[in-house]
Amino acid sequence: MPDILCGLNLRTFRGAALPGVGGTVTYLEYDREALAARLPAVDILCPSLRVRVTRELLEHAPRLRCIATPSTGTDHLDLVAARELGITVFSLKDDIEFLRSVTATAELAFALLLATVRNLPFAFEAVRAGSWDNTPFRGTSSTRRRWASSATDAWAR
Repeated sequence: MPDILCGLNLRTFRGAALPGVGGTVTYLEYDREALAARLPAVDILCPSLRVRVTRELLEHAPRLRCIATPSTGTDHLDLVAARELGITVFSLKDDIEFLRSVTATAELAFALLLATVRNLPFAFEAVRAGSWDNTPFRGTSSTRRRWASSATDAWAR
């Protein structure tokens, strides 16, 4: 049975097993030092995006056979070192059908766009401080503006 280290922020899944995988799953929000300490005893790593998985770390992980990153990007992983060490890397970048079903990124991009043009973060902080002089926070009206983004394509359908 494999030992799996999941570095994702999955507080609600603490102690849960990954369906169909078996083995021991440890959910740990790690820093570089904690990862270095745990990695030698790990067979499968579901990495955090916060800690770069370098050649140095991978060379000290003799049991590691698989890295499964729940992201489209892999810049947090040393792919050359992984390949040279015989570690298989899985990411979401080629799972187009799944990615088309994920709308959170587009929704958040649109929310951030609106928050930015309407100065919402600054207005929110002013209200938290007990002020509601909305004059400095009027932002830019969206009247007669065109909004376009390929990021909202899946969300807008």
